[in-house]
Amino acid sequence: MMNRLHSRLKSSLKYCVVITTLALAGCATVPDVIKGTGPSLVTDFSAAQKAPQAYKGMEARFGGRVLNVLNQPDTTQLEIAVMPLNSSGAPFLGSASVGRMYARINGFHEPSNFRDQYVTVIGTLNGTKQGKIGEVEYTFPVIDVTGYQRWHKSQQVMMPPPVYGPDPWRWHDGYYGGGYYGGGWYYPPGPAVVQDYLVP
Repeated sequence: MMNRLHSRLKSSLKYCVVITTLALAGCATVPDVIKGTGPSLVTDFSAAQKAPQAYKGMEARFGGRVLNVLNQPDTTQLEIAVMPLNSSGAPFLGSASVGRMYARINGFHEPSNFRDQYVTVIGTLNGTKQGKIGEVEYTFPVIDVTGYQRWHKSQQVMMPPPVYGPDPWRWHDGYYGGGYYGGGWYYPPGPAVVQDYLVP
């Protein structure tokens, strides 16, 4: 009985840690380097892709996974598979790409620091540039980068949500059990799910 109680208490503590982690994540803010300078920040990639001239010169923030890196004389060009961003400005892991773009960063940057990594960039939209995806011609929106944030994968354990009812492991007058002696919020046993997410 005591071993089962000890295991139950450990599980409850783990649930509390997860809930605290999620609460803190809900308070996450966009890193300063990609916040932007004004209220008219463009975040709709599809709109900018469909009407590049209408958005030229505007500040935008997009992100996703870096597929290719091209070092040029004065800039480093990232080819990014653009993904939706969450409230902290990080790409949603597992989401489908909504298109591709070129992000140009001033100066030389080591390709291995970006290739196959997740990044969010902010900068000025500067029209489009023709390129290829495999053998297919493609029009890439271009953004001249003024700030960027690289992201790193981390993991969290997602437990079943708490339920309300008689807790079978509540202490009642010298024994453990719920029965008809009252109920409350408790965490039922269930499989844990390991979820990947991105952190700065």
